[in-house]
Amino acid sequence: MCIRQIKAIEEIPDMLTSKKEVQRLIGRIVALWRFISKSSEKCFKLFSALKKQDRFEWTEECQQALKNLKTYLSNPPLLAKPKVGKRLLIYLDVSEVAVSAVLVREDQVVIAGLELAHELGINQIVIKSDSQLVVNLMLGTYTAREARMQ
Repeated sequence: MCIRQIKAIEEIPDMLTSKKEVQRLIGRIVALWRFISKSSEKCFKLFSALKKQDRFEWTEECQQALKNLKTYLSNPPLLAKPKVGKRLLIYLDVSEVAVSAVLVREDQVVIAGLELAHELGINQIVIKSDSQLVVNLMLGTYTAREARMQ
């Protein structure tokens, strides 16, 4: 996360005073929707503040939901700690308007992909690997003898 993004999160007011401010915040969150784990759960109370047609009411629950969201966004999850001596890979995505990068361990790529597929309810997935051991483990056709290989 860059300094500009952290500053933008910190600058979100602790109390929103109008529907327009809540809508603006939700618009920003929607842009990040796929990167926020259980985003609808985290934002449910903010959505409920918009439901009332006649008047805007910022409740204590809205306040807590916003505080939790700001804390979550300020502390992005660490999927796996780097291990000394293990090779790290950096994947770059570059276009004319943006650059993004992900730093991963080789073995974590498949695991993270499988976890995401499971969360999304995907029933079938294709895994390509140059390691026959990894492929057989994923297919369930090979049983690891050592606990650390499972």
